Amino acid sequence: MGGKFSGASSYALPQNDKTPSSTQLLQKIENKFQTSVVPHRHDKDDFVTSLEESNPLKHQEFIQSCVGILENYQFPSPSPTSKQPSLVFICKSLKNAIMAEAVSASGTTATSATFVTIAMALCKCISNRISCIADHQDVVKNIAFRANKIIERERAILAILCKSSGSDKTNKMIEPLLQHSFCAFCLIVDAVQRDPERGVSRLLNCKDLFGMLEAASFHLMHTTVVTSLIVRGNNNWKASRSISLENLPHAITHCRAVDACNFWSSSRFGSKEKVGITEFFRELDVWVAENGLISSGETLADNGRLYFEFAGMCNLEIVTAQKFNSILGSYNSVIEGVKNYNEPQPNYKNAITGSHEQEGNNPIMSFEQDLNVLLRKTLQPVSFGDDLIHHQQIFLKGTREWIFTEFESWASRQVGEGNHRVFWIKGSAGLGKSVIAAQLVKCYRKDHVGEDLSEVHSNNINCTNRSSSNLDTNACPVIHAYFFCKHDHAGLNNPRKAIATLAFRLASQHNGFANAFQALLRCPCHRKSLHAHAIGETGTVADAFHELFAKPLISALTTTSLNKHESDDVFILIDALDELQHGTSRQQLLRIFGKMLPSLPTNVRLIVTSRPDSDIVAFFKTLRPFVIEKQDELQRKDMEMYVRKEIFQETHLSLVDNETLKEDAVKRILDRADGVFLAVALVRIMVKENDLDCKNRENMSLDELDVVLGKSGSLVDRTLRDVMDRMVAHLSEMSEGDCDINLFLKMLLQDILSVLVASLEPLHLNDLYRLCSSYIIKGKFTMQGECFASHIITALVPLYSPSSQNSGIKPLHKTVVDFLTDPKRSGSYFVDICVGHSILARICLNVMVESGFLAGKQFLKKCALDDDHLLYYSLKYGHIHLSECISSVSISQTVDSCLAEKSVNIAKETIEQWASVFVVERTENEMAELGQSKRYHPSIYQASKMFATWLFAQIFTMKRRQEIVKELTWLSQSFQQSSLLLKFKEDSREQMFSSLVQDFALLYREHWAPAISDKDGLFAMKVHIPVTSCLMRSAGMTHLLKLCRITSFDLSLPLEVDMQRCMNTLTGHSDFVTSVTFIRNGTQIVSGSSDQMLRVWDAITGEVIDILQGHNRGIWSIASIEDGKKIVSGSLDGTISIWDGDTGNLMQILEGHGGSVFTVDVNHDGTRILSGYRDNTVKIWDVFSGQQINTLVGHKNTVISASFSRDGTRIISGSVDKTLKIWDAVTGEVINTLESHSAVVNSVAFNPDGTRIVSGSSDNTVKIWNTISGEVIDTLEGHSDFIRSVVFCPNGTTIISGSNDKTIKIWDNSTGKVIRTLKGHDSDIYSVAFSRDGRQILSGSGDKTVKIWDAMADEVTSKPEKVSHSYTSVAFNHNGTRIVIGGNSTTAIILDARSGDVIFTLEGRNLLFSSVAYSRDGSRIVSGGYEGTVMIWDAITGEVVTSSLGHNNIINTVAFNHDGTQIASGGDDKFVKIWNGETLGLIHSINGHCGLISSVAFNHNGERLVSASDRTLKIWNTKTGTIIKSLKKHDTLVSSVVFSQDGTKIVSGSWDKTIKIWDAKTGKVKRTLQGHSNCVSSVACSHNGNWIVSGSYDRTIKIWSAATGDVISTLEGHDDKIYKLALNHDMTKIASASADFTLKIWNPKLDTVLNTLTGHSGAVNSVSCSYDGSYVLTGSSDKTIRVWNVIAGKVTKILHGHSGCVNSVSFTQDGTQIVSGSDDNTVKIWDAIKGEVIITLKGHHGSIRCVASSMDEKKIATGSNDSTVKIWNAVTGDVMRTLQGHIGAVLSVHFSSNGMQLVTGSSNNELKLWNVVTGAEIALFKGHRGAVNSARFSPNARHIVSGSDDSTIKIWEAKKGDLLKTFKAHKCAVNSVVFNHDGTYIVSASRDRTIIVWDVAIGQVIKSLKVHSGGVNCITFNADESWIISVSDDKKRNMFLQIF
Repeated sequence: MGGKFSGASSYALPQNDKTPSSTQLLQKIENKFQTSVVPHRHDKDDFVTSLEESNPLKHQEFIQSCVGILENYQFPSPSPTSKQPSLVFICKSLKNAIMAEAVSASGTTATSATFVTIAMALCKCISNRISCIADHQDVVKNIAFRANKIIERERAILAILCKSSGSDKTNKMIEPLLQHSFCAFCLIVDAVQRDPERGVSRLLNCKDLFGMLEAASFHLMHTTVVTSLIVRGNNNWKASRSISLENLPHAITHCRAVDACNFWSSSRFGSKEKVGITEFFRELDVWVAENGLISSGETLADNGRLYFEFAGMCNLEIVTAQKFNSILGSYNSVIEGVKNYNEPQPNYKNAITGSHEQEGNNPIMSFEQDLNVLLRKTLQPVSFGDDLIHHQQIFLKGTREWIFTEFESWASRQVGEGNHRVFWIKGSAGLGKSVIAAQLVKCYRKDHVGEDLSEVHSNNINCTNRSSSNLDTNACPVIHAYFFCKHDHAGLNNPRKAIATLAFRLASQHNGFANAFQALLRCPCHRKSLHAHAIGETGTVADAFHELFAKPLISALTTTSLNKHESDDVFILIDALDELQHGTSRQQLLRIFGKMLPSLPTNVRLIVTSRPDSDIVAFFKTLRPFVIEKQDELQRKDMEMYVRKEIFQETHLSLVDNETLKEDAVKRILDRADGVFLAVALVRIMVKENDLDCKNRENMSLDELDVVLGKSGSLVDRTLRDVMDRMVAHLSEMSEGDCDINLFLKMLLQDILSVLVASLEPLHLNDLYRLCSSYIIKGKFTMQGECFASHIITALVPLYSPSSQNSGIKPLHKTVVDFLTDPKRSGSYFVDICVGHSILARICLNVMVESGFLAGKQFLKKCALDDDHLLYYSLKYGHIHLSECISSVSISQTVDSCLAEKSVNIAKETIEQWASVFVVERTENEMAELGQSKRYHPSIYQASKMFATWLFAQIFTMKRRQEIVKELTWLSQSFQQSSLLLKFKEDSREQMFSSLVQDFALLYREHWAPAISDKDGLFAMKVHIPVTSCLMRSAGMTHLLKLCRITSFDLSLPLEVDMQRCMNTLTGHSDFVTSVTFIRNGTQIVSGSSDQMLRVWDAITGEVIDILQGHNRGIWSIASIEDGKKIVSGSLDGTISIWDGDTGNLMQILEGHGGSVFTVDVNHDGTRILSGYRDNTVKIWDVFSGQQINTLVGHKNTVISASFSRDGTRIISGSVDKTLKIWDAVTGEVINTLESHSAVVNSVAFNPDGTRIVSGSSDNTVKIWNTISGEVIDTLEGHSDFIRSVVFCPNGTTIISGSNDKTIKIWDNSTGKVIRTLKGHDSDIYSVAFSRDGRQILSGSGDKTVKIWDAMADEVTSKPEKVSHSYTSVAFNHNGTRIVIGGNSTTAIILDARSGDVIFTLEGRNLLFSSVAYSRDGSRIVSGGYEGTVMIWDAITGEVVTSSLGHNNIINTVAFNHDGTQIASGGDDKFVKIWNGETLGLIHSINGHCGLISSVAFNHNGERLVSASDRTLKIWNTKTGTIIKSLKKHDTLVSSVVFSQDGTKIVSGSWDKTIKIWDAKTGKVKRTLQGHSNCVSSVACSHNGNWIVSGSYDRTIKIWSAATGDVISTLEGHDDKIYKLALNHDMTKIASASADFTLKIWNPKLDTVLNTLTGHSGAVNSVSCSYDGSYVLTGSSDKTIRVWNVIAGKVTKILHGHSGCVNSVSFTQDGTQIVSGSDDNTVKIWDAIKGEVIITLKGHHGSIRCVASSMDEKKIATGSNDSTVKIWNAVTGDVMRTLQGHIGAVLSVHFSSNGMQLVTGSSNNELKLWNVVTGAEIALFKGHRGAVNSARFSPNARHIVSGSDDSTIKIWEAKKGDLLKTFKAHKCAVNSVVFNHDGTYIVSASRDRTIIVWDVAIGQVIKSLKVHSGGVNCITFNADESWIISVSDDKKRNMFLQIF
């Protein structure tokens, strides 16, 4: 058991060559079993009785036979796919085989008793064998004792097993017994064998004797524990398994469905009349999964019809037994009912249309059902069904009436009439606030309006001015939305989840809001946006509130009249606001409601319950709530009613006859409870527990009750301790006096409690069982399966309990958690949360590894996680538990020293385990390869493949892109802020794991997460990896690229990458960031901007916590009081604002000064504010009164900066007058004036002890001054522009400065030297600041961003040092894996062609490289130098092989022949030289050119050499050195030449801007390629000869078709001329070296044609793609329509029916129908499945040129040669409207996304915009000079794009009809245009045979594709835009790989 992390001992079973076969084994055991064990009885009771009377151990022959068989049997190995440990596999295999084959006398299959009988016999043998051993008597006695203990329980166990009929549950309960008895037996038998004397001798001489005996004792101890638990739990266990109809609800027992009772019972719903809908569907999924009705990853909750039946329009969260009976219980079985609802699948089209039609005999979902599904899928709300049921069940009728009365009174009054918008139920823990909230929801929810509400109120409360018989439901308040916060559930602590859930509930309860949301859901783009806001993929929390909640609510309340069932007021309830975890989430939600609630209509009102936490109290101050608190008398009356009913009537205390004593007891309980409902609830639990245990003791007396109540202290704590005492006593009874077992169970209890407390979501019961089966406690005791867990959970029921097998285990109350985690309250029962997080972190890691998920054994898709809640939990929260474990160590250290040591050790072990999985050692070969470069100092560790898989699962599988940024940052921060890493050796695996997390968190956040595409992000991240990081060239990084399906990059390799360690970049301001500061001990940031706003940020995650608005002009300076309790801002509007740091509310405005405020500062104790003004003065203000205390006059110009000294006695100011002044802060007198700067002094600051001053000026210098003397100590120079901000670090040792030169410099205060320069901003830096610990630097810039920098990080670079030249030569090795670049440098660099990593550098011995080339086999490199030297290098080691000086001047070109035996070189000396490829011996020196030699190349066999010079090419015989041909056609210098691979063609590029293709035999020009606008500097030919690539001084690379000479693609990206190109073998990469100092690696396969399909016999006129991208539709002039399978590339259907050319075709949205238009004047609607015509639409009097289907599929638009547009009913075929207005043929029609508008284009050069409903013309678009062939809406319908015969593309504003842009690039008519999904790109097709991709924003061509041999008629995307599909006059349909 246990796997990799369990620590379980591995054991090799005995093997023997004479092992009997499986059949023989089973036959022997079967025979012995039938004759010796099972009595020949047919009556079950007789059989059990006989079994109990029989002692199987007497059958010694059978026992010895089994022992012999088991000793010699070679057990089968587990299958490779088995997930079970080998021991488990063996045990189960043997047990299952016996149960299947051994037939008892009764003819029934053997039960588990069969194998247990053998196990008992084995235990007896163990006992006998061990007794033979003389030594180690203590251990032997211990083993024998435990074995005998099992034997004693034999009869009872066998009786239990037989009565249970061998159920699966029984098998699981006895699994530990079977495994451990078997394992212990094998350990001993393996040593003793058959000969006892020799076996004992061998055993005594065994080196590991004690270890073996210890292992046997260990396993047998657990066997004993399991045995004891099984026997003691027999009665409870049997009761839990039996189905008692008396315990089930009446509605369940009377269901028609035969399996209803089994379902309700197996789900552990028991006697419950109500269950939560989420829990109900989860159990229903489990119930039907075995019948195959749902597959992996599916849930019945996604079935709109079934879910709607249970939830209704109001989305009820509770399922009653009666409703279950009426919906599913009426069928023959539950399975049959589910099956009926499960077909057909939801038809989402009705969510748009509201259609209620039916298709055939199968009902489709109604509009309401559809909307329900879309709402849930879009918003993904949480459900509170179980909590509502729990709280409503414990509510006692008749109580809390005073609160309901107050609520109704408050609700009935209008806001503004002395009434408040917030109703706050405030109280301490245990007051019963959540119960009150749940009852409010029950009584005042919309679904209770009418009769239900009348019943509720008649039973519970009296609605104001109403009677139960005549209830005015319109006057009753309705709670439309609610959210219950939970401390122990991460999803219920999430502000986004709260907002999304409130929006969902509001849409379910409020018709107006539902209608507003429906309008948004109509548009797929809006749906996607709403979903992204709901799950956190986009925007801030404030944005989510606005988009999901405020915006549709305002729309609903202002534009929609409420129906008669709705109240005028909208009530929103939030329960347990205090249970939001402290931190960013809590602050965000508080601030959002605090600030945005007033912005909503006044009839939106809030109900809140919470504890009176300080931040909540501060939040409510501004809202002036109506407060309900604990009212002693009324509360006591309610509690008295509860005590009398629940304690003295429902328990044995009802038997107390003495009323006086009873009244006295009631009074004592109430006195001790002190108004806390939880206290009396706990007393009730204890009395009830006593009642359940009354068989063993007398009922609790009133005296004993007094002892429970105690006389002092918290009754809650006392009762909780008593409950814990009872648990421990219960466990002690289980152990039956065995100290080891007792200790084990106590430790187990403690650890399970720590797990429950630390869990971030309630763990399912089944999950806890699995945890128990896989975790080691203290490295010795293993939690074993359901036996342990079930008994511990049973003991925990008073405090923790699940509602069902698959539901979460939740605490009775949050107070339970508070008690357990407070050592002062809980004492010995204290639960260390660090232990819980550690256990969970290790278990989560174990689950991920053991499941094979991280090893890639499971498919990395979401469906792989949906069926495994624990695996999902592990992936989502495992790393968070690790982070919390590390963070909680420091908390533990402040509590207790022993506890601290324990926490540290646990955390260390946890880090070690995670590090061992995510970080692995590099191999010797890997280290050797890295060590070849002097620039690398690699770590011996590297990121593992499992780390890559884990990341991929987080980012892609679970779609947690944003969350993982925050969580990795938290983990990184936890490592940095903890001292744990000091416990590990430097450069240890654990240290590297910490660095790995930090590196990836930084790189991902800065480069990958914000990138437009994953490919760009991965590359940007990769090139910034520090060289010392274990990510650098790691297996993990390679595997991550593979998982992301990135085999090669479009790399752009800068020759320098500065690693500045920017930890985060915060974006959100819309103007310059002028001031920044840390607050809250560095956990938050405040920034001020010229956009007039302050933003409060979370420093770790970068999230916006709050936005403070109030200034009328830009903010220039900010400061904080008491570390952020208050925030001060100074603005150009002349005011100083003081803000509440907790709520974000404006507290005070200080005025009294003319002119702008440029600087503010606060003294150390927060009592004074300092400000500097344009009027040349400095003012001092009193913080509390807001009064001006003093004005400092002395400067002659504006005061730009001012600051207090730390002690507050002095002030320093800097001014435009170029001076600094030191002032007395008390008197306001000038102490000194400092003059030295020659320009404006922009920033000043004191050092911490006040002895030095630093100033920054517009003279580009930083000066350090002596405060006393006023002398300049040092002048720091280094910035190249104005210095805007300077500050000392907290310890005064360093200074930072921010400048207009876009850099930050860190200076050494003592030496004045620059320590580090930080680069990253794109504009002036206005403000810099240090964190309080000096570890981080903050900067604000004119680029509108705030950056956080690591102040401690060393500056490292991942690329060669910067050079001041460009590389002029580049070449690939033979397999394209490496690149060599050289030229203009003394070095040549070898790069990894995929990653861009530098492998090593060739040092040129101070000689400049000019040209480089690889040999064909990649083993050597040849280089040419400026001084004429040719050198050969070993490409593996980088060493020089040989060199030769052979040219008199620069060598411009070098080349190897095909086999490497010869080298050619050419230079400025006009010579071509041929050298021996090994020795560099000169073979030929050829002089035949009149100018310098620019290029040489060998043909494929090395017999010919071509050289280029002046205007000629010459072909030479390499053997003789004689000229063969001279080629002259270029007009000027030939710069590059190359042979084709087959040697038949020569390609040359020239300064005349052309490329020529020559016939190598005849010397004639076959083709001249023109297109470059400057010199063609380099040419290359693909290996297959089909492609030619050219690079030019015009900064572009062009790819040409060698056959046609057409440009296939143009690659742009270089900023300067391109010198040299190289291709790899398969042309998957192009390398280019440029004068812009970069090497770029391009991936040319983007233009690859995926498929060319032929089949039509006429031109293909139209194309359409199905929504799922599986099929493509084409219409042709051959009068047919073809349906193609995209993957197979084959025709699946050919549709015949039109009698003319098919001009237009289209799929409907769901892909079930096809619409076509033809020259035969008809439109046909086809069944896409059957290929049959459904309906033919006739009405046009000319050819149909275009068709379009609306998104809701109810309307079809057609355009015709008859100049009309018709809109048809797609169902009936009737003409809904005819649009007239065009003069010529209508060539294009297209619906807007909402189907309300239609755009048409015609042959009269015009576009028209129409209202589909009225048929009115909305707008006319004029501007084209030719027919408009294509017109399309953008996805958001704001723009229209059109393509015309005038070869232009125009973009129009749809609303106004204005022309926005015109794109020109096509040379012929534009036939088709289409937007991509987000409207950022346009793709156009033309008769010039090209397809062009355009960037909409800038209007530039991104890509031009040309593969058709005829005009391109139509284009479209597939659903995910991975392909472009085009059709052409060449009768082909091509699919292109999408290039975005």
